[in-house]
Amino acid sequence: MGSLLVPIVKTYRYFANMNHVRRILTVLFKNGLGMFFGGFRWLVPRRYSKSATSDTFPQRIRKTLVELGPTFIKLGQMLSTRPDVVGMDYVNELSKLQDDVPPFAFSEVKAIVERELGKPLNELFREFEEAPCAAASIAQGHRAVLLDGTVVFVKVQRPNIRKQVLADIDVLRFLSRSVNENFPNLRYLLLPRLVDQFRSAILEEMDFNIERGNIKHFARQFANEKVLVVPRVWDDLSTSQVLVMEWIDGIKGNRFEEIQQSDCDLVKLAKDGAELVLKQFFTYGFFHADPHPGNLFVMPGNRLCYIDFGLCGRITEQERNLFCRLLMSVLERDERHAARMLLKLTVYEQEPDLDDLECAIGEFIDRNFYGEIKDLDVPGALRQLYELCRQFKISLRPHIYLMVRAMGLSDNLGRMLDPNFSLEGHLRPYIQKTIFRQLDITKSAYRHFEELVELRENLAAAPGGLRAFFNQLMGGKLTLRHSLEDREELFRYYLHAQNRRSVATCVGGMLVASALLTIGEVKPLWHGVSVWGEIGLLLSVLLLMVLGFDILRGDK
Repeated sequence: MGSLLVPIVKTYRYFANMNHVRRILTVLFKNGLGMFFGGFRWLVPRRYSKSATSDTFPQRIRKTLVELGPTFIKLGQMLSTRPDVVGMDYVNELSKLQDDVPPFAFSEVKAIVERELGKPLNELFREFEEAPCAAASIAQGHRAVLLDGTVVFVKVQRPNIRKQVLADIDVLRFLSRSVNENFPNLRYLLLPRLVDQFRSAILEEMDFNIERGNIKHFARQFANEKVLVVPRVWDDLSTSQVLVMEWIDGIKGNRFEEIQQSDCDLVKLAKDGAELVLKQFFTYGFFHADPHPGNLFVMPGNRLCYIDFGLCGRITEQERNLFCRLLMSVLERDERHAARMLLKLTVYEQEPDLDDLECAIGEFIDRNFYGEIKDLDVPGALRQLYELCRQFKISLRPHIYLMVRAMGLSDNLGRMLDPNFSLEGHLRPYIQKTIFRQLDITKSAYRHFEELVELRENLAAAPGGLRAFFNQLMGGKLTLRHSLEDREELFRYYLHAQNRRSVATCVGGMLVASALLTIGEVKPLWHGVSVWGEIGLLLSVLLLMVLGFDILRGDK
C-alpha cells in the first residue's frame, strides 16, 4: 500500500509547490532566460513563453533576480564577488544589486523577540527604538538600551524568511541540475555545486548562533590586539533568530571623506588594517569573509572594528602553504611551479592543459610584475587572474577566493588611506615565514615520522589482509562489489515506473469495482445511483488524472 501512495504523495507535494515553481519559471521566460528551460515551457502562460527584450544578457539576469526576491538577490550578490566564475561583464551588472527591502512591522519585531527570549520586551530592555537603523533581506537591526543602561544593537530575523529561502533553494537546485544535464558546454560552471555552496552560506547567515560563535572566536583570536575592537555579545539575550551585541560608535569605512576629516592617523590605519587581514589568514586561518568597507568601522584612537560576522571562512595550514608557494612562484617568475600550485587551489570538471596554463601564467606575470611591486595595480591584476581562471574553466576554491578578495579589498582601502601604501611590503614577511615554517627541521622530522608510522601500520596489516582475501577466494566466499555510475538515478526511474504500473492497476480495478457497484445498485442510493459506485468512479478519475499528469511532466 505504501508503494501505491508514493506517486500520489509526490504529486501532491509537486502541486503544493507548483505555484512557486511556475512563478519562478514565468519570470525567467518573461526576461528572456527561457532558452535554458524549454522543457518546462508548458508551465508558463503563453504570453510569457516568448520574450522580446533589448537588454543585454547580464542585464536580463539582474532584472530577473530583482523580480524574484531576496533569496535570488543574495545569490546575485554572491555571484557578483566571483569574477573567476561568471566573468567581469556579469560582475559589473550584478554589483548593482542592493538589499532594497522595506522593513517589517515593529509588532512582528516585538513578537519575535518576546517569543525567542521568553519575556515581555519591557522586562528585557529599558528602551527599544521602533524604527530600524538597518534593514536587509535576512534581518533588520534596532538600537536598544539594556536594563543596566548599556546601548546595544538588536538584530532580528525576518519572519518566515527561512521557509521562503529553503523553498527558493529547492527550485534553484532543481533548475541548476536541469541546466547541467541539458547544456554540457556549461558544466564547467559546476552550477549544482555553486547552488549547494550558496545554500550552506545563506543557512549559516540565517543562524545567528553561528554568527555569535564567530564573534566570540574572533574576540579570543585577537584578545591581545589593541588596534581591533570586537563587539561584545550577550549570550542570554541571543538565539538563532535574535542577536544582541554592543552598539558601535564610529565612522564606516565607506565614508572616506569623514575618515579624512577625523583626527585619525591614516597611514597607521592602512598599516594596521593590512596586518589584521594578513594575521587572520596566515597566523590563525580563521577570517572575516566579507571585510568590505561597509563592514568596517574606524573608531577613536586609531582603532578598527569589524561588524557582520555572519560569513566567516577557514583555511587549512596546507592551503596556506600552497597559496604562499603560488605567490612566491609568481614573484620569482616561475610560471611552471605557479601553474601547478594554481591547479591545487582550484576546482574544475576537467584538468586544463598544463603547458597552455603555464604559458598563460607567464603572460600574466609579464603584464603585471615587470616593474616595482609597489606600482602593481592589484585590482587590475586580480581581474586578469579571474579572467585566466574563466579561460581555462577553473574556479578558485570558495575560501581561497574569499581570502584573495579580502586581500584585494585591504589593498584598495590601504591605498585610499595612504597613497604610498603597498600590501606586498606587509605580505612578503608572512609568505617567507610560512615557507620557512615548512622547512622547519623539527616539524619536518615529526611529519615524516608520522608518515613512517602510518606506512609501518599499513605494511603490518597487509599480510592479514592478503590472508583474508585468499581464504575467502579459496572458500568461495569472496564478494565482488561494483559501482554503477548514476545507479541511484536509474533505480529512481525504475521505482517510479513500477509505481506507475501499480497505480494504473489500482485505477483499473477501482473502475471495474465502481461499475459493478453502480450496475448492481448497491445501497445507499442517491437519485437511483449507488453512492459507493460514484465515489469509486470519482477516485478513479482523480487517480487517472494524477497518473496522466505525472507521465506528461516526464519525471522532471
